[in-house]
Amino acid sequence: MVPRQLVGDRLFAIVLAVLFGQPGTAQQRIAPEEFLARVTGKTVSFYDRSRGNLVGVEQFLSPRLSVWRGRENRCVYGEITTPDGQVCFLYRDLDQTEPVCWVPYDTEGTLMVFGLGRGFGQSQLARLNDQDLGCPEVPLS
Repeated sequence: MVPRQLVGDRLFAIVLAVLFGQPGTAQQRIAPEEFLARVTGKTVSFYDRSRGNLVGVEQFLSPRLSVWRGRENRCVYGEITTPDGQVCFLYRDLDQTEPVCWVPYDTEGTLMVFGLGRGFGQSQLARLNDQDLGCPEVPLS
């Protein structure tokens, strides 16, 4: 039996993929500050637009700090910056030489991001909720 949440997430992703595949859907780039204002204090699930697969979940603890939980189910804290109209993340626990950056969009009230570099390039649909990821406390150093 498939868990109800998984079915709901897949159905949500399919509906959004169909919706955003329609011609004439208005997509507007938004400022990183607007994106962060909308997601701070929320947990955001990101879905691959073309396939509808869950990419990962990020909890925005503040406009400058987040925690990412990807497919491997590991919590990774990220420092957020906003250079050149982008939202960028430098994850503390990964061997990262450059930040992961997104360009945020609003598509008829739904947040989307377009990932830059590191093999990204596909729009991702964002679903917001108030659930805590259950990660350990934020490291202070």
